This record gives sequence, C-alpha cells and structure tokens, in this order.
Amino acid sequence: MKIAINGLAIWQSLFLSKLASVRFAVDATAGNGHDTLFLAASTQPGCRIWALDIQAQALEKTKARLTEAQLQDKVTLCCHSHEELRKVLPEAPDCIVFNLGYLPGGDHSMTTQAVTTLPALEQALQLLRPGGWCSVMLYPGHKAGKEERQQILSWASSLERTAASASHWHMLNHQEGAPELLLLEKPC
Repeated sequence: MKIAINGLAIWQSLFLSKLASVRFAVDATAGNGHDTLFLAASTQPGCRIWALDIQAQALEKTKARLTEAQLQDKVTLCCHSHEELRKVLPEAPDCIVFNLGYLPGGDHSMTTQAVTTLPALEQALQLLRPGGWCSVMLYPGHKAGKEERQQILSWASSLERTAASASHWHMLNHQEGAPELLLLEKPC
C-alpha cells in the first residue's frame, strides 16, 4: 500500500477528527474544489461551508465537484478574494483553509500574492473562534510563490503565542520548491 505523505495529507489527517465538531468552515481559495469537497464530506450534515475564489472558472469547477458528490447544499460559493474574509463571512468560523498559488489548469499568471494573502491571514486569525485553526498550503515552486512563502513565514514567525500557535511543515528530502504547510491554531 502506498502512503502519500505531503502537506495536504498532513493537514487532512491532523484535523479530520476536529472536523466532526466544526459548525462553520471556510475554504478561502476554492481552486478546483478539492479542499472544499474534503470539508463538505468530513463535517457533520449541519455544518455550513463557504468557499471563496476570485475566478469564476474555479467556482464552476468547485460546484461541479460538489454536485457530483451531492454535497452542494452544504456549501455557499462566493466570488470574492480571500482578502475580503471580514466583509463576506457571516460569523466566526471554526476553521479556514488556504491553498495558495495558481489554479491548476487555469491561467498561471493569476496567482496569490503576499500583498493580499497577508491581510487575509490577519483577518483569518481575528475571525476564527477560540480554538479554531487555519491551514495554509504554500507553493514556492514558482517565483511569486517563493516570494509569498518567504513573507508569510516571516509573518507567522513573528506572531505572539497569544495570537496563535504556528507550525511549519515541509519535506526535507524533496526538491526545492515542493509544497509546504503552515498551520495556525488560535488559543482557546
């Protein structure tokens, strides 16, 4: 049996048991809908999930993925940037997921940037319920992603422990630029 050990598998396994008690979850960067689907499939029927993306193509792919799994009724799709969390979200979420970079299969020149991601992460920490968590997949394999990673990790390293516990996970023996995972947990 092959076991995939990567950032995605790590955040999914770490928080799978916590998802059973989540009432409101957010996918701040819907992309192709994989994280949105995971949240919808792993939470209780009463959980509400909001998925944001600035690209209509991403929201269409997310909607199709959810419809195929018959989970579309759990999810509200929002055509907004992740830096608009405070403006868009109706209440404090239990968890927020970010999957940065560009839309696979889409326009690679449209990529997340630290100038919008850092304010989004600040808002995420402010909005999260006590004990809530945030996962951030970083993709330093392209120029914009490398710059974004550097600024985000610098920001996360400077957080006071009273604001959040921050941990960073990356593969030690993979090529430079392999995806990395940042986990933030707001104190109770």
